[in-house]
Amino acid sequence: MRSESDLPGIVSIYYGSPPETSFAGIGQCVRLAGRRMKVLAVWFLKSPDYQGEEFGLAGLEEFIDLFPMRPAVDYGVQPPADEIQHKVERGLKLTRESWQSREYDLIVLDEILTCCDRGMLSWEDLEQLLIERPDYMHVTLTGTACPEQIQAFAHTLIRFDCPRHHLQTQEPRKGFDR
Repeated sequence: MRSESDLPGIVSIYYGSPPETSFAGIGQCVRLAGRRMKVLAVWFLKSPDYQGEEFGLAGLEEFIDLFPMRPAVDYGVQPPADEIQHKVERGLKLTRESWQSREYDLIVLDEILTCCDRGMLSWEDLEQLLIERPDYMHVTLTGTACPEQIQAFAHTLIRFDCPRHHLQTQEPRKGFDR
């Protein structure tokens, strides 16, 4: 029987209604940390000083490395376009370097699909990143949209459909939404 380290990596894509997609990625982080495995979470549209996830993961920093964007792009905060581009490029560079280091068991690219959907990163650039992914690497992508060209890379593909969400009619609340 082969050991798990000999098995090929898995590409998981969670897309659709926010914030459930990020919850799925964070759930994977917690699950791996519970098994004492190492995770890199690249938060493309989040800043930890605003998101409750940072506080919830605080006791797991031995196993989970967070790479957030500062300031956040979500909830109406919009840094200049060149600053956003620089942060997206840094996130991609970190991802590629981490793939080669073999330090991580999983890399979560939270909201990278939303970056593409908003034009901060091209779908072609994301496709190239997935082509470059080493066979052994597990990677999770989250966000609002996912075209078929990206879906084709997924071993696990889950679309969240939320017919009703309180954020459609109410302000974000601490603990529930941020």
